[in-house]
Amino acid sequence: MTVPATEPPGEPQAEPQSEPQAELSPPSPVDFIRVYYAEVAARDYDASWSQLAPEFQRGKAVSFDYYVGFWNENDVEVGEVAVVRAGERDATLHVDLRWNRSGSWLTDEFALRQEDGRWLIAAQKTLD
Repeated sequence: MTVPATEPPGEPQAEPQSEPQAELSPPSPVDFIRVYYAEVAARDYDASWSQLAPEFQRGKAVSFDYYVGFWNENDVEVGEVAVVRAGERDATLHVDLRWNRSGSWLTDEFALRQEDGRWLIAAQKTLD
């Protein structure tokens, strides 16, 4: 009877060490606002609504149903986005918007703030 040859046991395989999880930082305010409007354009209203601060949801956006109706009736093109002021947990942006394929651009000012490590739109107004 032949006994199969065995190889000497090798070095035990070390468990791969996982790198410590770095805390994910939110995107830049400019990237955030562009992603927000991309979600609106894709009609991903649940995602875009969740990026509005509660006071904005109750105020300017009125209600989720109103918000969806507004975006189903309107479209917007995003142009230049400029950071006016950026703090550690808040930012002010000027965003050029063209509504419903009109020829003219309007500039809106957005106030953003971080909550739970993510940006939210806290306020928006059209500049003169």
